[in-house]
Amino acid sequence: MKKSRQKIRRILLLVSMLAFPVTLYYFSPYLIINGAFSGILAGSAITFAASSLSYWGALSAAGSARPVPSKNLAASIHAV
Repeated sequence: MKKSRQKIRRILLLVSMLAFPVTLYYFSPYLIINGAFSGILAGSAITFAASSLSYWGALSAAGSARPVPSKNLAASIHAV
């Protein structure tokens, strides 16, 4: 059982390593800007928007979509 898990893990690592340049290409802001100048909605923009929406959806589901301001600004700055 452990050998097969290791084999699956190695295969997944290899696939993600080989797909890394493609992943970077789809998240490239250059594609979004270049497509916008050409009047085309690039797939990169759709991917980035979907990623952003899922991130903000997860935050709002957790109840932390908006940060609550601190009453004591100096203490909150010092805490950072």
